[in-house]
Amino acid sequence: MVLDPVGTILSASPQADELIGRAAGELVGTSVLSLVDEETAWIYAAAVAMATDYTEEIMGPMRISVVTDSGATRALDLWATNHLEDPAIGGIVCLLTPESCASGLATAIGLLAEDRPFVETAQASAEALRGFPVNAAAAVVAVGDDSSTVVASSGVSPEVAAALAGPGPWRLMPGQPRHVPSDLAQLPADLQEVVHSAGHEAVWVEPVAVDGTGGALVVFRSHTGAPSPNELNSVYEAAAIVRLAWERHDREAT
Repeated sequence: MVLDPVGTILSASPQADELIGRAAGELVGTSVLSLVDEETAWIYAAAVAMATDYTEEIMGPMRISVVTDSGATRALDLWATNHLEDPAIGGIVCLLTPESCASGLATAIGLLAEDRPFVETAQASAEALRGFPVNAAAAVVAVGDDSSTVVASSGVSPEVAAALAGPGPWRLMPGQPRHVPSDLAQLPADLQEVVHSAGHEAVWVEPVAVDGTGGALVVFRSHTGAPSPNELNSVYEAAAIVRLAWERHDREAT
């Protein structure tokens, strides 16, 4: 999309319909802030403001959430660059792409660098895995002697979160190898039922334990089959960030 300095949409490509569920012609003349949810509107406003101050600089990627015609919220990555002085464009060019793990993990790394509370970093890491290429629901779980605590989650239903908090032999403890089951067969029958009912077909548990204390990054996928190298790399990075934050804050949130 191309915007004027106050965020009015001057033009949009046909791909707008695919990404945000609105035809390009319907967008022209409206405010870009009418497309985004309240929580991320400030990010778009900041991108536009910065783009007016800096020429030939690409701002982004920044994660935003847009609201489609159906009222659904969809996360996207945003880049913006100033072409106000270019007579052929005359506006701020905004590129929107499907959300990516890389953008979400960059946010989590930033929180880790700022020494933010453990829960914030864990939450950002879980949210990152909803982006391309993983596109999965995720939860950070602290494992106790008799039960578990869901520290952070993204895309995980309340029913699945409640099931994760109970006892079960599916948990990976420190020192055990990671596993990537192709289906839900390794879960207890009651947990299998809850997870399957939520639309998940496979689960992946990556240990994030510190000093012998149990913990895991649990990733739920909507399809079976072995993950790709890119998917593996993103989950490993997310687990590493959670592990570092956990160690730094000594599980302060659990």
